[in-house]
Amino acid sequence: MKNERGSALLTVLLMSVILLTLGLAIIAYSIGDAKMTTISQQDLSNIHEAKMAIEEATAIIQTEIVDEVGTRYYTPSEFETTVVGDFKKEYTFDEEGLEFSIDHFPTTRNFFIVDTTADSIDRMKDLSRRFDIIARGMDENGLYRYFKQTVYVSAIPSFLYFGVGSNETVTLNGSPFIQGDMYVGNELTMTATAEYKLATETGVISKTFNTNYPYFSNNDTLSNVYKQSSSTVIPEYVNVADGQPNLVLTYPRPFIDVDLRKTFVDKVNALIDTTIEPETDIPLVIQQLKMDFTVSEIQDASAMTNENQSYLFTSDGSGDQTFFIDQNVILGDDQWLIVDGNLFIYTYRDIEFKGNVLVTGDIYIVGARFEDELELHEQPSFFFDSTMIGLGKALILDAQINPSTESNTFIMMTEGEDTHFTRPENVETISSGIELARINEFKEDPLEINAFLYTSQDATLYGVGSNIKITGGIFSKKDLTINAVRGSVVDDATSVNGIRFSSPQETSVYPNESRFQVYHNREVLTLLQKQEGSYLGLPRTDRLTLLIDRLEVIR
Repeated sequence: MKNERGSALLTVLLMSVILLTLGLAIIAYSIGDAKMTTISQQDLSNIHEAKMAIEEATAIIQTEIVDEVGTRYYTPSEFETTVVGDFKKEYTFDEEGLEFSIDHFPTTRNFFIVDTTADSIDRMKDLSRRFDIIARGMDENGLYRYFKQTVYVSAIPSFLYFGVGSNETVTLNGSPFIQGDMYVGNELTMTATAEYKLATETGVISKTFNTNYPYFSNNDTLSNVYKQSSSTVIPEYVNVADGQPNLVLTYPRPFIDVDLRKTFVDKVNALIDTTIEPETDIPLVIQQLKMDFTVSEIQDASAMTNENQSYLFTSDGSGDQTFFIDQNVILGDDQWLIVDGNLFIYTYRDIEFKGNVLVTGDIYIVGARFEDELELHEQPSFFFDSTMIGLGKALILDAQINPSTESNTFIMMTEGEDTHFTRPENVETISSGIELARINEFKEDPLEINAFLYTSQDATLYGVGSNIKITGGIFSKKDLTINAVRGSVVDDATSVNGIRFSSPQETSVYPNESRFQVYHNREVLTLLQKQEGSYLGLPRTDRLTLLIDRLEVIR
């Protein structure tokens, strides 16, 4: 009995200890939870106070820098000395010989602005800037918490944000495959019927073929259609049909367009350190270039031997108004090739082209395959790290275009106007601002064009006989029309269509077998926004925009 009573007592004591321990734990947890809640609410208060300060600083940058540039034309040097210079005197940390730290925080306001623009940005040639806004909020103990918001004053043109787009009407006929966002300024039309041109003995005739609707891939991120205004017409089936974009959104910031003629003058001003007015006629601009001793005049690409030299081609009076390049070209970041005439780049082998180009006429990029007695040569590649700005039109003919490295890209922009220069022999007339012709014609695999293509005029593109894959984007300031079918296409003169298609298009052929594919290259935007590298070839924009990075806690 004694043993039983002892066991019962021990059990009671153990239970009491366990219950007491649990009680204390619950009390401690409750107190701790209350403290955590108090701290969390205080943090929110700090963040709110700091966010108010950051919003005030952001509004100041918007007014004093971004909006100011919209009031009149500033050269990059004027922008740095006048707009940014005056702003920094008032709002940024600039005490000589003293690096900024939160210990030097001003007593007159709850924020400070630090200019953290990358060294790779040439302030006298580029309008892009980066600022860190440092803000603080006081806690209940009178101690400050510090936060940082990075903002970018960006001169990046808006067309680079889209895989496909137009400031006017976008027409998608048939089955183009699009991975990335699309911008529609006015009206969007999508049909399941592709149009194409067929050459016959009596001339070129227009034909159609029933295929399927365009397909928007949602791999990794949503493919959005952005509209410029409420007047934009979006077909009802955009959000219903399989493979259509998931969202139809109003573009959240002003669309930053480009002016290629002003850009042409801008780049010349920066190159020879002069102040030619933006509206100056191009022939007068060329005359200014010819008088500058820092620019070397050439008649042949073989003379381009110094990467630290800019070059100018003008007609030699013999009637030849085209500059031909069939070799590697390497120019420094701040050097330019200026062609007063047409530019014709062609090759039977791989070539590298690194350097920015201004062209007063048309641009031709022509690749070729050929056979000899020993072997079949593969499709040659152009490896580009370049921005090309042309005042005429552009033709990419059976050419494979790759970036020279993963961090480089090719941006080609054309004004798309008819010029007075005689086109090269055996080259057909370019009918729209940019044309892609005979790209892997009647072949199973697409030929890759790694580029952002822009024209100020209408553009009509075909992925019917051609098989095209654009990694970058295609944009037209006016109307953009894309025609495409899926699967294999065979040249067949006996067919009523002139060519024979995979059939049926709707069920047996996958969307990513489209003969016109666009994959938006978002990585280029990241590099531009983070200012990793010099992008002096970017065009003159009609305004700036403010890009907001994420909020960080410093201390």
